[in-house]
Amino acid sequence: TLKALGYRRSTIMRKYLIYCGLATVIGCIVGTLVGFQLFPTVINNAYQSLYVLPPLIIQFKWEYALISCSLEIACTLLATWAACRHSLREKPAMLMVPRAPKAGKRILLERIKPLWSRLSFTHKATCRNVFRYKKHLFMTVLGIAGCTALIVAAFGLNDSMKTIAQTQFEDVLQYDLKINLNDYELDAPLETFLQDKNYTLLYSESATIESDEQSYSVTLYVPQDASSLGQFVHLRDRKEKRDLAFGESSVILTEKLAETLDLRVGEAFTVESSDGTQAQFTLSGITENYAGSYLYLNVEEYEQAFGEADYNTLFVQSGITETAEQDAAVTEILQSEVADGAEFTSQTKQSYDNLLSSIGFVILVLILSAGGLAVIVLYNLTNININERAKELATLRVLGYHHREVAGYIFREIGILSVLGTLVGLLFGKLLHHYVILTAESVDMMFGRSISPWSFLWAFLITIAFSVVVDLLMLIRLRRIQMVESMKAVD
Repeated sequence: TLKALGYRRSTIMRKYLIYCGLATVIGCIVGTLVGFQLFPTVINNAYQSLYVLPPLIIQFKWEYALISCSLEIACTLLATWAACRHSLREKPAMLMVPRAPKAGKRILLERIKPLWSRLSFTHKATCRNVFRYKKHLFMTVLGIAGCTALIVAAFGLNDSMKTIAQTQFEDVLQYDLKINLNDYELDAPLETFLQDKNYTLLYSESATIESDEQSYSVTLYVPQDASSLGQFVHLRDRKEKRDLAFGESSVILTEKLAETLDLRVGEAFTVESSDGTQAQFTLSGITENYAGSYLYLNVEEYEQAFGEADYNTLFVQSGITETAEQDAAVTEILQSEVADGAEFTSQTKQSYDNLLSSIGFVILVLILSAGGLAVIVLYNLTNININERAKELATLRVLGYHHREVAGYIFREIGILSVLGTLVGLLFGKLLHHYVILTAESVDMMFGRSISPWSFLWAFLITIAFSVVVDLLMLIRLRRIQMVESMKAVD
């Protein structure tokens, strides 16, 4: 109509660009306020359960806001420009007539005769319609895949945090108590405490590892009895799923530190002790580890490089689980003159459990954001689909189809596209989770890399639930289609 009234193409296009641009700018303003206020607060609260942090000071970063808003505005305006450019090529008379539905085509499923012949008429029509509107197919699958990917990443983050709390302190560390000593000659009070317990003696110190101009701090452990270390620390290769034996020539490094230094088995690296002495060692194994960075070194090579090891640490399997009993045990240990300190691993595990409970709100925010994406995408596409096919749907009603049958005709297509998008999203979610985990990790903290099958199932079910919500909302829209008005000839 605007074109027929004499408006220039540029004027018409500007109208729609301004409309979409203003809507996007308003969305960007709301998004930046939420992004700079809500998410930092949630993440800070999660970390406060693990660390003592100073008060949170939230700063508005203009460079981040400009980058994100510019990208969103550019994407919206580009899509609007492309749509307007395509429509404005046509003549006004053609634009003022409702667009004819796309012609149906044979699909691959029709070539599978045994299956196709068993489908009902409505099911055959649904299959043809799914592939007839390829833009709807692509946009729905992509939007739903993004929703599912975010949910998978959120649940995967929860699984990765659980790995730290459970795997590290229940599977990797087989001891439950560490005692720091100032003399490896045990006195009577300490011997009394250890009388019925399994323990091993080690030397530990803070050292520095260097490789290709990179250096990182590491806790160095030298067991007095090499064969006993495996009873207290489960040394295993996570990728190959095999145990690592610790022998007289073993030099084993934790996985995240080896990955950061780009070290592989058989390669050499330099260790600098706390007194500044440097020595070179050859890596013999890389062990699974999630909290902290450790180097397990055999006593022979250590003493050749740095001198005699003064054993100053005890790993103990005490079997004490109750908090009150642990406090009493620490009090008893500290009565010994050779004990400088004692710590139960369950206390450290509790800190990670607290972080895991706090991260739950972050996961909820991600799921709600993903749900909003799914609802918006499905609602808009379904609304467009119904508007474009109003005459077709009205014809079905005139032919005797009930409301339930017409709704099934449309929603069956949405259901198929939602399932396809969800399956694609499960794959993308795995990739997104892997990227988030690698980005969030530090040298001293490695997250779990696997996602529980239950997380994939929940992501699938939640996405489908959002799809059902949209179906219920659009059911009202379907019932409002006026049969007579929809079937009128525009000419």
